[in-house]
Amino acid sequence: YIKKHGLEQHCRLNTEVVAMERVEKGGWLLVTQTSGSSHVEKNHFDFVVIATGTFTNPRFLHHAGQDEFVSAGGLIKHSSEYNDLEDNDVRDQHVLVLGGSKSATDIAAHLYTRGAGGVSLVMRRNVWRIPYFIGNLVNSKHLLYMRAQEVQFSSWRDPTSVLGSILSCIAAPVIWLNFRMLELLLIVQLGLRKWKMVPKTKIEDEVSCEIPVVTQGLFESFESGDVRPVKSTIERYEVKNDGTKIVQLENGEAIQAHVVVQATGWTMDLPFLPRELEEELIDADGQYRLYRFAINPNLP
Repeated sequence: YIKKHGLEQHCRLNTEVVAMERVEKGGWLLVTQTSGSSHVEKNHFDFVVIATGTFTNPRFLHHAGQDEFVSAGGLIKHSSEYNDLEDNDVRDQHVLVLGGSKSATDIAAHLYTRGAGGVSLVMRRNVWRIPYFIGNLVNSKHLLYMRAQEVQFSSWRDPTSVLGSILSCIAAPVIWLNFRMLELLLIVQLGLRKWKMVPKTKIEDEVSCEIPVVTQGLFESFESGDVRPVKSTIERYEVKNDGTKIVQLENGEAIQAHVVVQATGWTMDLPFLPRELEEELIDADGQYRLYRFAINPNLP
Protein backbone atom coordinates (compact mmCIF):
# COMPACT_ATOMS: atom_id res chain seq x y z
CA TYR A 1 0.00 0.00 0.00
CA ILE A 2 2.81 2.41 0.92
CA LYS A 3 4.72 1.72 -2.28
CA LYS A 4 1.63 1.90 -4.47
CA HIS A 5 0.71 5.35 -3.18
CA GLY A 6 4.24 6.68 -2.81
CA LEU A 7 4.12 7.20 0.93
CA GLU A 8 7.64 6.03 1.79
CA GLN A 9 8.92 9.59 2.19
CA HIS A 10 6.25 10.32 4.80
CA CYS A 11 6.97 7.28 6.99
CA ARG A 12 9.62 7.28 9.71
CA LEU A 13 10.13 3.81 11.11
CA ASN A 14 12.18 2.93 14.21
CA THR A 15 11.52 6.42 15.51
CA GLU A 16 10.43 7.28 19.05
CA VAL A 17 8.56 10.44 20.04
CA VAL A 18 10.60 11.63 23.01
CA ALA A 19 8.63 14.78 23.77
CA MET A 20 5.70 16.77 22.45
CA GLU A 21 5.02 20.39 23.30
CA ARG A 22 2.29 22.84 22.37
CA VAL A 23 3.56 25.86 20.43
CA GLU A 24 2.20 29.23 21.55
CA LYS A 25 1.58 30.42 17.98
CA GLY A 26 -0.21 27.18 17.11
CA GLY A 27 0.61 23.57 16.41
CA TRP A 28 2.94 21.16 18.15
CA LEU A 29 6.68 20.65 18.41
CA LEU A 30 7.71 17.00 18.33
CA VAL A 31 11.09 15.79 19.52
CA THR A 32 11.99 12.43 17.97
CA GLN A 33 14.90 10.03 18.25
CA THR A 34 15.85 7.20 15.92
CA SER A 35 16.45 3.82 17.54
CA GLY A 36 20.13 3.11 18.15
CA SER A 37 21.09 6.76 17.71
CA SER A 38 21.67 9.63 20.11
CA HIS A 39 20.63 12.15 17.48
CA VAL A 40 17.48 14.11 18.37
CA GLU A 41 15.35 15.88 15.78
CA LYS A 42 12.70 18.58 16.24
CA ASN A 43 9.79 19.15 13.86
CA HIS A 44 6.74 21.41 13.90
CA PHE A 45 3.28 20.08 12.99
CA ASP A 46 -0.06 21.86 12.77
CA PHE A 47 -1.95 18.81 14.01
CA VAL A 48 -0.98 15.55 15.71
CA VAL A 49 -3.03 12.35 15.79
CA ILE A 50 -2.08 9.99 18.62
CA ALA A 51 -2.85 6.45 17.47
CA THR A 52 -0.97 4.44 20.09
CA GLY A 53 -3.97 2.32 21.06
CA THR A 54 -5.74 1.88 24.38
CA PHE A 55 -4.03 -1.28 25.62
CA THR A 56 -0.90 0.33 27.01
CA ASN A 57 -0.25 -0.79 30.57
CA PRO A 58 -2.03 -3.73 32.22
CA ARG A 59 -3.92 -2.64 35.33
CA PHE A 60 -2.63 -5.12 37.88
CA LEU A 61 -4.25 -5.05 41.33
CA HIS A 62 -2.38 -5.97 44.49
CA HIS A 63 -4.18 -7.36 47.54
CA ALA A 64 -3.06 -8.31 51.01
CA GLY A 65 -1.38 -11.72 51.15
CA GLN A 66 -0.70 -11.80 47.42
CA ASP A 67 3.07 -12.34 47.74
CA GLU A 68 2.55 -15.27 50.12
CA PHE A 69 -0.02 -16.75 47.73
CA VAL A 70 2.49 -16.68 44.88
CA SER A 71 5.33 -17.99 47.08
CA ALA A 72 3.13 -20.97 47.95
CA GLY A 73 2.85 -21.85 44.25
CA GLY A 74 -0.24 -19.86 43.33
CA LEU A 75 -0.40 -18.10 39.98
CA ILE A 76 -1.72 -14.57 39.48
CA LYS A 77 -1.86 -13.34 35.91
CA HIS A 78 -3.33 -10.38 34.05
CA SER A 79 -5.77 -11.26 31.29
CA SER A 80 -3.15 -10.19 28.74
CA GLU A 81 -0.98 -13.05 30.04
CA TYR A 82 -3.71 -15.69 29.81
CA ASN A 83 -2.19 -17.38 26.77
CA ASP A 84 1.07 -17.73 28.71
CA LEU A 85 -0.63 -20.19 31.06
CA GLU A 86 0.07 -23.83 30.23
CA ASP A 87 -2.78 -26.33 30.21
CA ASN A 88 -1.08 -28.07 33.13
CA ASP A 89 -1.34 -24.83 35.12
CA VAL A 90 -5.15 -24.93 35.03
CA ARG A 91 -6.03 -28.59 34.50
CA ASP A 92 -8.06 -29.90 37.45
CA GLN A 93 -7.36 -26.62 39.28
CA HIS A 94 -9.94 -24.11 40.46
CA VAL A 95 -9.42 -20.78 38.71
CA LEU A 96 -10.76 -17.41 39.82
CA VAL A 97 -11.33 -14.81 37.11
CA LEU A 98 -11.61 -11.27 38.44
CA GLY A 99 -13.62 -8.84 36.32
CA GLY A 100 -16.86 -8.57 34.36
CA SER A 101 -15.60 -7.35 30.99
CA LYS A 102 -15.73 -9.21 27.69
CA SER A 103 -12.18 -10.48 28.19
CA ALA A 104 -13.14 -11.81 31.65
CA THR A 105 -16.13 -13.76 30.33
CA ASP A 106 -14.14 -15.00 27.31
CA ILE A 107 -11.46 -16.40 29.61
CA ALA A 108 -13.96 -17.89 32.06
CA ALA A 109 -15.87 -19.66 29.28
CA HIS A 110 -12.63 -20.90 27.70
CA LEU A 111 -11.05 -22.19 30.90
CA TYR A 112 -13.34 -25.15 31.32
CA THR A 113 -12.47 -26.28 27.78
CA ARG A 114 -8.85 -26.46 28.99
CA GLY A 115 -9.80 -28.85 31.77
CA ALA A 116 -10.05 -26.45 34.69
CA GLY A 117 -11.52 -28.06 37.80
CA GLY A 118 -13.89 -25.14 38.26
CA VAL A 119 -14.11 -21.44 37.50
CA SER A 120 -15.37 -18.59 39.67
CA LEU A 121 -16.18 -15.41 37.74
CA VAL A 122 -15.94 -12.65 40.33
CA MET A 123 -17.23 -9.24 39.28
CA ARG A 124 -17.68 -6.10 41.34
CA ARG A 125 -20.88 -5.01 39.58
CA ASN A 126 -23.31 -6.33 37.03
CA VAL A 127 -23.30 -4.84 33.54
CA TRP A 128 -25.66 -5.16 30.60
CA ARG A 129 -24.58 -7.64 27.94
CA ILE A 130 -25.98 -7.94 24.46
CA PRO A 131 -26.30 -11.36 22.76
CA TYR A 132 -25.50 -11.59 19.07
CA PHE A 133 -29.18 -12.26 18.43
CA ILE A 134 -31.76 -10.54 20.64
CA GLY A 135 -34.72 -12.80 21.25
CA ASN A 136 -32.73 -15.40 19.31
CA LEU A 137 -34.12 -13.75 16.17
CA VAL A 138 -32.85 -10.20 15.52
CA ASN A 139 -29.16 -9.40 15.05
CA SER A 140 -28.25 -6.90 17.77
CA LYS A 141 -26.36 -4.68 15.34
CA HIS A 142 -29.63 -3.91 13.54
CA LEU A 143 -31.10 -2.57 16.78
CA LEU A 144 -28.20 -0.76 18.43
CA TYR A 145 -25.18 -0.29 16.21
CA MET A 146 -26.69 1.93 13.55
CA ARG A 147 -26.12 5.63 12.88
CA ALA A 148 -29.88 6.19 12.94
CA GLN A 149 -30.04 4.93 16.52
CA GLU A 150 -27.87 7.76 17.87
CA VAL A 151 -30.98 9.89 18.46
CA GLN A 152 -31.95 7.51 21.26
CA PHE A 153 -28.98 8.55 23.38
CA SER A 154 -29.18 11.96 25.03
CA SER A 155 -25.39 12.28 25.28
CA TRP A 156 -25.10 12.00 21.48
CA ARG A 157 -27.69 14.62 20.58
CA ASP A 158 -26.87 18.13 19.42
CA PRO A 159 -27.92 20.42 22.32
CA THR A 160 -27.87 23.49 20.03
CA SER A 161 -30.60 22.14 17.75
CA VAL A 162 -33.98 23.56 18.76
CA LEU A 163 -35.90 21.26 16.43
CA GLY A 164 -33.88 18.28 17.66
CA SER A 165 -34.68 19.14 21.28
CA ILE A 166 -38.41 19.40 20.51
CA LEU A 167 -38.42 16.06 18.70
CA SER A 168 -36.48 14.49 21.55
CA CYS A 169 -39.10 15.60 24.07
CA ILE A 170 -41.89 14.20 21.91
CA ALA A 171 -40.10 10.89 21.38
CA ALA A 172 -38.83 10.55 24.97
CA PRO A 173 -41.66 8.28 26.24
CA VAL A 174 -41.31 5.97 23.25
CA ILE A 175 -37.52 5.78 23.64
CA TRP A 176 -37.88 5.14 27.38
CA LEU A 177 -40.33 2.29 26.73
CA ASN A 178 -38.07 0.88 24.01
CA PHE A 179 -35.15 0.56 26.42
CA ARG A 180 -37.29 -0.90 29.23
CA MET A 181 -38.59 -3.57 26.85
CA LEU A 182 -35.05 -4.31 25.71
CA GLU A 183 -33.94 -4.70 29.33
CA LEU A 184 -36.84 -7.05 30.05
CA LEU A 185 -36.07 -9.10 26.96
CA LEU A 186 -32.41 -9.48 27.98
CA ILE A 187 -33.33 -10.41 31.55
CA VAL A 188 -35.62 -13.16 30.29
CA GLN A 189 -33.42 -14.40 27.42
CA LEU A 190 -30.21 -14.58 29.46
CA GLY A 191 -31.82 -15.57 32.76
CA LEU A 192 -30.18 -12.67 34.56
CA ARG A 193 -32.42 -12.91 37.63
CA LYS A 194 -31.49 -16.56 38.11
CA TRP A 195 -27.80 -15.69 38.19
CA LYS A 196 -28.34 -12.49 40.19
CA MET A 197 -26.81 -10.51 37.32
CA VAL A 198 -29.43 -7.83 36.70
CA PRO A 199 -27.62 -4.46 36.52
CA LYS A 200 -28.80 -1.50 38.58
CA THR A 201 -28.04 0.98 35.80
CA LYS A 202 -30.24 1.79 32.82
CA ILE A 203 -29.12 0.12 29.62
CA GLU A 204 -29.06 3.42 27.71
CA ASP A 205 -26.45 4.72 30.16
CA GLU A 206 -24.08 1.87 29.28
CA VAL A 207 -24.87 0.86 25.72
CA SER A 208 -23.01 3.67 23.92
CA CYS A 209 -19.89 1.86 22.62
CA GLU A 210 -19.26 0.25 26.01
CA ILE A 211 -21.69 -2.63 26.38
CA PRO A 212 -20.04 -6.05 25.96
CA VAL A 213 -21.34 -8.77 23.69
CA VAL A 214 -22.29 -12.01 25.44
CA THR A 215 -19.51 -14.57 25.21
CA GLN A 216 -20.70 -17.65 23.35
CA GLY A 217 -21.13 -20.51 25.81
CA LEU A 218 -21.00 -18.27 28.90
CA PHE A 219 -24.51 -18.83 30.22
CA GLU A 220 -24.36 -22.46 29.13
CA SER A 221 -21.29 -22.85 31.35
CA PHE A 222 -23.31 -21.32 34.21
CA GLU A 223 -26.02 -23.93 33.65
CA SER A 224 -23.52 -26.80 33.60
CA GLY A 225 -21.82 -25.56 36.75
CA ASP A 226 -18.42 -25.25 35.08
CA VAL A 227 -18.43 -21.48 35.71
CA ARG A 228 -20.02 -19.80 38.72
CA PRO A 229 -20.72 -16.04 38.72
CA VAL A 230 -20.08 -14.21 42.00
CA LYS A 231 -20.84 -10.55 42.63
CA SER A 232 -17.98 -9.36 44.83
CA THR A 233 -14.29 -8.59 44.62
CA ILE A 234 -11.08 -9.82 46.20
CA GLU A 235 -10.30 -8.69 49.73
CA ARG A 236 -7.14 -10.69 50.44
CA TYR A 237 -5.23 -13.91 49.79
CA GLU A 238 -4.53 -16.53 52.43
CA VAL A 239 -2.37 -19.64 52.65
CA LYS A 240 -3.40 -22.19 55.27
CA ASN A 241 -0.96 -24.24 57.34
CA ASP A 242 -1.55 -27.25 55.10
CA GLY A 243 -0.66 -25.17 52.02
CA THR A 244 -4.25 -24.64 50.86
CA LYS A 245 -4.55 -21.39 48.94
CA ILE A 246 -7.62 -19.27 49.65
CA VAL A 247 -8.98 -16.13 48.01
CA GLN A 248 -11.12 -14.22 50.49
CA LEU A 249 -13.86 -12.08 48.95
CA GLU A 250 -15.40 -8.91 50.34
CA ASN A 251 -18.80 -10.62 50.62
CA GLY A 252 -17.31 -13.04 53.17
CA GLU A 253 -16.97 -15.98 50.79
CA ALA A 254 -13.69 -17.91 50.73
CA ILE A 255 -12.74 -19.59 47.45
CA GLN A 256 -10.02 -22.19 47.21
CA ALA A 257 -8.09 -21.38 44.04
CA HIS A 258 -4.71 -22.12 42.53
CA VAL A 259 -4.85 -19.61 39.68
CA VAL A 260 -6.22 -16.05 39.58
CA VAL A 261 -6.65 -14.19 36.30
CA GLN A 262 -7.15 -10.45 36.67
CA ALA A 263 -9.24 -9.12 33.79
CA THR A 264 -8.99 -5.66 35.27
CA GLY A 265 -8.35 -3.60 32.17
CA TRP A 266 -5.62 -1.19 31.23
CA THR A 267 -4.28 2.23 32.09
CA MET A 268 -3.15 4.72 29.49
CA ASP A 269 0.29 6.24 29.35
CA LEU A 270 1.57 9.02 27.10
CA PRO A 271 5.02 9.78 28.54
CA PHE A 272 5.95 12.14 25.71
CA LEU A 273 3.28 14.66 26.73
CA PRO A 274 4.00 17.41 29.27
CA ARG A 275 2.64 16.47 32.68
CA GLU A 276 -0.15 19.05 32.68
CA LEU A 277 -1.41 17.92 29.27
CA GLU A 278 -1.26 14.25 30.21
CA GLU A 279 -3.35 14.98 33.31
CA GLU A 280 -5.86 16.83 31.12
CA LEU A 281 -6.15 13.90 28.73
CA ILE A 282 -6.02 10.97 31.19
CA ASP A 283 -8.23 10.78 34.30
CA ALA A 284 -7.35 9.42 37.75
CA ASP A 285 -8.43 5.90 36.72
CA GLY A 286 -6.02 5.93 33.79
CA GLN A 287 -8.70 6.33 31.12
CA TYR A 288 -8.81 8.86 28.28
CA ARG A 289 -11.09 11.88 28.54
CA LEU A 290 -12.41 11.92 24.98
CA TYR A 291 -15.55 13.21 23.29
CA ARG A 292 -17.05 10.37 21.25
CA PHE A 293 -13.94 8.37 22.13
CA ALA A 294 -11.85 10.46 19.74
CA ILE A 295 -11.16 14.07 20.77
CA ASN A 296 -10.51 16.02 23.95
CA PRO A 297 -12.03 19.50 23.37
CA ASN A 298 -9.44 21.08 25.68
CA LEU A 299 -6.60 19.78 23.50
CA PRO A 300 -7.56 20.91 19.99
